[in-house]
Amino acid sequence: MFALLKLLKMKFTFLLLLLFPTLLFGQTKPVKPAKQKAAIAKEEWRVLDRSIYSIQYPTSWALSEKAELGTVFLLATPAENKEDKFKENINLMVQDLKGMDITLDKYTKISEEQVEKLVTNSKMIESKRIGSGTKQYHRLVYIGDQGAFRFKYVQHYWVISEKAYVLTFVSEEKSYDKYKNVGEKILSTFLLK
Repeated sequence: MFALLKLLKMKFTFLLLLLFPTLLFGQTKPVKPAKQKAAIAKEEWRVLDRSIYSIQYPTSWALSEKAELGTVFLLATPAENKEDKFKENINLMVQDLKGMDITLDKYTKISEEQVEKLVTNSKMIESKRIGSGTKQYHRLVYIGDQGAFRFKYVQHYWVISEKAYVLTFVSEEKSYDKYKNVGEKILSTFLLK
């Protein structure tokens, strides 16, 4: 019975990992990639440095460290106008895997299955292992629907010392090209200590 409860809790947590980032606000106005690259180069960046991780992000992005639904932090794009319905964002969630004997391979497999089962009209775009040894993580990129929105997700998974660290960049699919460069740059600055 206890094992079943743990499995149900784990599946619920995976659902939260998949859906929580999409419950925020956003924007849809397209910007040419060349203009975006120039804006990224000019913008100042901050460093969020904590005991177990660090990440860098543009000063224009809002930071929240409220521990809501398992998030450790959430970085969100600024609103462009009053009609914005979703803010593209990057967040970190940490899941306790103590006693579950979950490896990065198992975690990735479970995550891929959950995307297929729980994300409406999901399509897997990329699933690959990056790095080696203790610096190894798994990158998962997929699209799917939630309500009236179609989202694109970029997730990086680490499993270290019986904890899963899930770093997610989520954007409306139609706005993804606008935020891709800055989103990938932020993801690339993330370090687990």
